[in-house]
Amino acid sequence: MAFSNRGVAYEEQGNYDQAMSDLDQAIRLRLNFPLAFYNLGVLYQARGEDDRSIKMFTMAIRFKPDFAEAINNRGFAYENKKEYDLALRDYDQAIRLRPDFAQAFVNRGVAELEKGDTDAAIQDSDQAIRLKPDFPAAYQDRGIGYAKRGEYAQAIQDFDQAIRLTPDDPRAFNNRGQTYLLKGDYDRAMQDLNQAIRLDPNYADAFNNRCLARGLENRSLNDGMSDCNESLRLKPNSADALGSLGLIYLRMAQYGQAIGSCTAGLGLDPKSADTLYVRGIARLRSGDSRGGEGDITAAKTLNPKIIETYAIFPGMQPPEHMFKQQDGQERQRHQ
Repeated sequence: MAFSNRGVAYEEQGNYDQAMSDLDQAIRLRLNFPLAFYNLGVLYQARGEDDRSIKMFTMAIRFKPDFAEAINNRGFAYENKKEYDLALRDYDQAIRLRPDFAQAFVNRGVAELEKGDTDAAIQDSDQAIRLKPDFPAAYQDRGIGYAKRGEYAQAIQDFDQAIRLTPDDPRAFNNRGQTYLLKGDYDRAMQDLNQAIRLDPNYADAFNNRCLARGLENRSLNDGMSDCNESLRLKPNSADALGSLGLIYLRMAQYGQAIGSCTAGLGLDPKSADTLYVRGIARLRSGDSRGGEGDITAAKTLNPKIIETYAIFPGMQPPEHMFKQQDGQERQRHQ
């Protein structure tokens, strides 16, 4: 027990190597010590070693099958690996064992958002807030769910509450900025994105979103390109940043570069409706009507509201005949 306790103390101090050494020793002395396996899993998780953390959490669960915290954390590791079905299985089990486990409800909501089940995600955030009314992560995730449903006013209310609870959290400002952008409020979007970057100068997603904002509004495009490049420096091979960079090139009328950047992004995330849409517009502008219309149709299949989302930004609409053609297809499907 002494090695385990000292290992946890080292972990809290950020001395991960010494913590790992003590926890390994605790396990050697007592192989059926689930807490030591759990703490070692937490350490691996903090270092981004999800496969190793999963092994440690699994050992903890083997010796203590009702260890809800280990099951929840294993689910989080699966979620990091984008293995959402396995993550949901663990979150379900953690909640069955501990119906008052607010963090497990939040985590399950995030996995449901990734799976596209927005309604279930909002319900889980609601439950987390009922259990823990001052839980900023629950407001954040519910806000993301509302934004995905196009309920921007409710989303902003939740991000406002998250910011009241944690005013130094850059993620809340980033998310609220994204939502203001979707509402067409560029100035407020930029204020929030700037604040997110001030709070965390290494926040790759905030740089990407500021690039996206400049591209959609067709403003300060050189600054937008710098933002995208900084996002890619901080987070190499980011599919989102490559798509945003494609948008900047599109606005600069550099259609070949726009298509190339979007194609690179789609190689990493083939189901990005936004990147498909931007590439579609770039292809249309370059004279490739068939390719452009194919991309926009594919984007609309992934996100039926994609054209509505971009319609508020001048120059981001497809040709009028595509509206008519798609409207006709919708009528045929519903007859």
